[in-house]
This record gives sequence, structure tokens and C-alpha cells, in this order.
Amino acid sequence: MQNNSIKSNLTKDDIISDIRLTLGADIHRSFVYIIVEGEDDIKFWKSELNDNVYLYESYDGKNGVEKIAGEVFKANKRVIGIRDRDYSDLETGTDQVFAYDNSCMEMMFLEDEGALDKICCEFYQGSMKNQELKEHVLSELCFLSCVRKLNEQKSWELILKGVSVSNVCDKHTLKLCTEKLKTEINKMNRSKFDSVKCSEVNSEVITNNSIEDFLLITQGHDFANLFATICNFIKPKSKGISGKNVEECLRCAFTHQSFIKTKLYEMLARHQENININFLVA
Repeated sequence: MQNNSIKSNLTKDDIISDIRLTLGADIHRSFVYIIVEGEDDIKFWKSELNDNVYLYESYDGKNGVEKIAGEVFKANKRVIGIRDRDYSDLETGTDQVFAYDNSCMEMMFLEDEGALDKICCEFYQGSMKNQELKEHVLSELCFLSCVRKLNEQKSWELILKGVSVSNVCDKHTLKLCTEKLKTEINKMNRSKFDSVKCSEVNSEVITNNSIEDFLLITQGHDFANLFATICNFIKPKSKGISGKNVEECLRCAFTHQSFIKTKLYEMLARHQENININFLVA
């Protein structure tokens, strides 16, 4: 798609006004208007959408996606939103708001074996096989992922942004120390992560014990940061690997052929058929 069709750093009112203006000018009804959560989403979608698409970066992440596509322009099927599922009950496609496979964009990428192989070849120099490493990282994150899940579902209002997995990962065992993680969460929340909440999280951890479960609850940034931490522990470099490096590599390693195998692609392809406008790259 063309770069001049990408709209970033706009306010809520700016996005609404711009969509209304371009909708009004689109007399042939040949354009589609897609709003996504952030800059990383835009980088992925640029290569997957045709030139008849206006692509907008949300003013407020998934909440902005829901507001614009799911409420303001709910009556117009040419305005659609794409967001992380996170811990909601949102199916892959609901009316005009669609969700990535698994919990988020990165977890959709990670399900692809080819993309996993690429990031392992690029960064990892340890002895674990690629699938073994993937399962190790996901399982080590399970406690934190369950904290995030229950925090959202039960409205605990814990501050979790900024929790550093690198600070609580043992460089010898490559495992997360749950007690250190609890301490870090409580430092950020004035000890609001009490024994009752911790017990609920432990119960939730027991119910999530497969790769499929992990992919549905793990935050992409957590995976990338722990993956990078493990790689740095195994072979330290003068300039360490960052979680951002891992995310960028994972995004570039996820091919178009992999994308067309996803549930999200299937739902979007069905939607473009319903509105009779081909907006996906074939």
C-alpha cells in the first residue's frame, strides 16, 4: 500500500473527521478504512494491504480501535478494526472488529514454525532446540501472564507496565524467580498484590499448561524480553539484544504465505467478499 495512505499520530477527533471526509469523497465506494493499535501493527500491515486502504494508527490502542470501528462507524462495513485479543472474549472476527490469532500479533507470529526458526537462528546460541526454547520461555512467563489476565478480568488495577523479566530471571537456570517477581509487582503497587490475589493466580496457572494455552495468555513484549534476556545470558555481547530487536525480527520473519494460513486472514477474506472490495494482498 502507499505510504500516503497511512495516518499516524492523530487524535480521536482527527481520525473520525478524516474517515468521514474520505468516505464522503469515495463516490465509487472502493476504499476500506482500517484502524490498528500501534506503530508495530502498521509496519506489518503495510505489506499485506492493497492500495485501496487507508490505514490508521489508534489514538488509544485497542480501546481506540473498538471506539472507532465498533461504535462510531459501526454502520459502515468498510471501516474495520484489528486489535490484540488480549484477555477478552472477542472472537477472531466480530462484526467490524477483528482480533489476531492467539493473544496478540506477536503470538500469532510465534505460532509459525518458520518465524520461530528465524529468530532462533538470529539470536540464540544455546543448546535447546527451537521448539523447546519456545516452550521454555512461554512456560516461565505463565505466572506473569496469569497475573496480567486476572488483573484485567477482575479489575485489580495493578500497575504492571514496566515489570522487568530480566531482573527476575536467573542467569544460570534461565528460569524466572516467582518470589522476586511478586516482590517487583508489589514494589510498583504498594503491596497490593496480596496472598489472596496470589492464590488466585496460582490456581489460574494450573489451568494453563499447554503451548496452546500459553499462546492465548502471553503478552508479546514479555516473550520478546525474556527471549532476549536468555540469549544475552548465554552469550553476552558488547551491545546486548533487546526485546525490540526480537519483535522486529519476528515480524520480518512472518511471511505472507504464513499469514494466509491464519484465522484472521480467513475472517478478513470473508469480510472483503461480503463487502465486495478486495483490500488484502492476494
